[in-house]
Amino acid sequence: MTSVMAVDLGKTGCRAVLWRGAGSSPSVSSVAGAPGLAAPDGVAAARAAVRAAVEPLLREQGGARPEAVLVGAAGAASAPAAARSLADALLAELPVDEAAVTSDAVTAHAGALGGRAGVVLAIGTGSVAVGIGADGTYARVDGWGPLLGDDGSGARIGTAGLRAALRAHDGRGPATALLDAAVRLFGDPERLPATVGRDGNPARTAASFAPEVARAAAAGDAVAGAV
Repeated sequence: MTSVMAVDLGKTGCRAVLWRGAGSSPSVSSVAGAPGLAAPDGVAAARAAVRAAVEPLLREQGGARPEAVLVGAAGAASAPAAARSLADALLAELPVDEAAVTSDAVTAHAGALGGRAGVVLAIGTGSVAVGIGADGTYARVDGWGPLLGDDGSGARIGTAGLRAALRAHDGRGPATALLDAAVRLFGDPERLPATVGRDGNPARTAASFAPEVARAAAAGDAVAGAV
């Protein structure tokens, strides 16, 4: 019976599923995600997140040793060398015969459409669209990370909301409920830059503010609505 470990590694969360074959119930483990393979030290952070997610499943009583670990990782498309390094590290460190790492956008497409032609838009901390045609042609739009792309993502919305909050704090922009929301969530605005970057995953921290932007917009805040 084939046993496979599948991992969805995003910038906010990392979820591993151990599948033991048809008719069996998969085991699931979730931990915090990693900044992305294209980020500085992205391979080390990804390796730590994947191991933290898969090791509890490997220790399960009576669990079959998986033959392969398959990882869909944020940033893999922009950093193929890092994806190969992560695969090599996992193959050396985990009790598997094969390891593969590809973009989480590719695995999202496979999971949603099962190999059929079509387009999948994946939006979370980041954002990317992947299309595969009936003739096998492949196209990707965005997925360039929070600095250069990821339009419409949680990180971009949260960052725009925090910038608006700081402009209101400085008196450079209009008053907005986002300032009070930022204070509730993160504390002193003067310390906000350090707070956003302190855990090494600023995209994840910024994305945590996106729900506040949505709530303020729904309540009629014009600045949040513009974001």
